[in-house]
Amino acid sequence: MIKYRYIGHEWAFSEKLRQVLLSYYSTNRLLLECLNSGCNVTPEVRQDIEENLLLPIAEIEKRQQQM
Repeated sequence: MIKYRYIGHEWAFSEKLRQVLLSYYSTNRLLLECLNSGCNVTPEVRQDIEENLLLPIAEIEKRQQQM
């Protein structure tokens, strides 16, 4: 599992990076909760959010520049 799925490693994140990851996770979780709560967004906006959810910021910025 360690070789192919990177499961089981001791990552040893710094406290700052740990906080960034927690913020990233919490933000995405809140966004999903909002989408699943029956919020009123257009199908296009919902699709855009779903397609970009959990992408690295560099990939999101790259996609925005291509628009």
